Amino acid sequence: MSTEQPGKENEQEILPADPGLKNVSRRTFTKAGLAASGVLMTLSSRSVLACDEISPSGFVSANQSRHGDPKPSHARRPPYWNGDCGWPVNKNVNFRDVFRSCPSSSPYYKYTCAQVLAGDVKIDTERNYCVGQYFVAAYLNACSGWSEDFLPMPKCLTMCNEWLLTGIYRPTANVSWNSSQIVQYFQNTQS
Repeated sequence: MSTEQPGKENEQEILPADPGLKNVSRRTFTKAGLAASGVLMTLSSRSVLACDEISPSGFVSANQSRHGDPKPSHARRPPYWNGDCGWPVNKNVNFRDVFRSCPSSSPYYKYTCAQVLAGDVKIDTERNYCVGQYFVAAYLNACSGWSEDFLPMPKCLTMCNEWLLTGIYRPTANVSWNSSQIVQYFQNTQS
């Protein structure tokens, strides 16, 4: 019967022969532990830009201190509304009749909401990141009650009307969004 304990035969390999040398296996273990903690933190953190219900001002702050699971958004993007789905309003409603600040000089003025969604307004698709399409989708989502908790009808109309008049939207006092940033907000709240 041997008096050696199991696992002791490899002790010389683990412990350094010279007490002045650093213990490489301990350093390797520490590095592995630090790497694993980063992976665990990544797995447990929430995506800031997921398709959740979030107001424009909440989107600006990207507040991650929400309690509980965020409520998923049921709002839909322009391709959904441009498809064969039923609309909560007449498809032939004029863009200018919905977004009443639309000036007669606007490229959207002579189009219906359906035409804007279809991409008929070339400046919208070529220079404005399709922001008109996203505003129409936001309006239809609000009419359907799918965005009432984070982008109710009055806020949706205010957002588009401000953009139509100034070319920007201010979700908070010190923040201005251009067309690209408005579309980014909609892409992250519409699925």
